[in-house]
Amino acid sequence: MKPDQKKKLRIKIIGILLCILAAALSGCILFFLTRHILLLYLAGAASCIFFYRALFYKSPAERREQKEKKNRLREEYLRWKDHPFFPVCKRARAAYLILCLEEALKFYGQDLSQWKETLKTLWEVTNTRFIEDWVWQASELSAEAASSCRGGDPKALETLEELMNCICDVIIEDWGEMETPNTPSALQHIDRAEQLLNGQSIPLPHDGQALEFLMSRRHRHDGAPFDGIQFSELAKIS
Repeated sequence: MKPDQKKKLRIKIIGILLCILAAALSGCILFFLTRHILLLYLAGAASCIFFYRALFYKSPAERREQKEKKNRLREEYLRWKDHPFFPVCKRARAAYLILCLEEALKFYGQDLSQWKETLKTLWEVTNTRFIEDWVWQASELSAEAASSCRGGDPKALETLEELMNCICDVIIEDWGEMETPNTPSALQHIDRAEQLLNGQSIPLPHDGQALEFLMSRRHRHDGAPFDGIQFSELAKIS
């Protein structure tokens, strides 16, 4: 359970306890005023219902919206539950897409030393504890990609930028306090990247050790940090 979800659960528990306390207090006050034990129970029950509804009541529109969201999430779950990356954490998904980017760089004959800083920034997603800061940094990398792209091939630059967008999108898709476990909607960005590579006959990542490690990183959200750059082409040239 994510910290924000734990916080919401704690708030709900505190709210219920406050309802019980308010009901007991109002019942006791009424009992001491009237000396009727039956009124104690009736007032307590009525107060409990009143305060609970005041804290947790949802309008018909809110309930309808919540039901629609549940149906939508169920449809997404059924659509994506058999995807190989469904149980894999978001950090490992991003790492796989960085490997896709590196395959494209090799395919287009790019000098990886010119992409060293860009790739190092992207690989930080696997070990940073500050995902929000990484997202901000990664979103600024398109300009660096343009300056690092050797040969000025528009098709190559377009493909590389799209792959970099996939890396960011797989992290920020359905991002926030109410993030869906396993973020099934984010899996479309992995499929998008693979289709992009297959459409140009660019090999998919094929390092068996790296793929086995990434597929073993199972978590319903970001997952624990790990050293992903060990599987990068940078490890071979540094």
